Amino acid sequence: MGNDTATTAGSRQYLIFSLCGLSYALDLKQVAEVCDPPQLSPVPLVPGYCEGVLNIHGEIFAVINLAQLLGLSESSRTGKLLVLNSEGVALALAVDSVVRILPEADITRHDSDVSRFSAIELKTPIGTVQLLDLAAVIREVEEGFKSGGGH
Repeated sequence: MGNDTATTAGSRQYLIFSLCGLSYALDLKQVAEVCDPPQLSPVPLVPGYCEGVLNIHGEIFAVINLAQLLGLSESSRTGKLLVLNSEGVALALAVDSVVRILPEADITRHDSDVSRFSAIELKTPIGTVQLLDLAAVIREVEEGFKSGGGH
């Protein structure tokens, strides 16, 4: 038998990021890349939370102002982009900053009804964090694009 302990239970990691003074998390597997925001190309007739598009490694990504989508006060300015690793969805989320990556072993999960975009609260060594429901975010973005306008 080998030493294959890297994929044991509890090996999940979470990317913690800030948005309008609040802390959120995504499963690290949902994030393909974190980058500084480049100059964006504007796109007409899209929802107001779409800041534009950018080309990353030859693929076009819509950049979503996550604070505006979640109905938070407008973020002062985008500090980082979280390029999503989601099959068939080319999105990058504009956030204020990336705080750190935490292993699942340092986190306790609790059900929560804080918002329709977060059903789980994470208790971490750095405080309480809302686990972002990425599927709900993607549904909201898709609906906004289908209706062809802002919210």
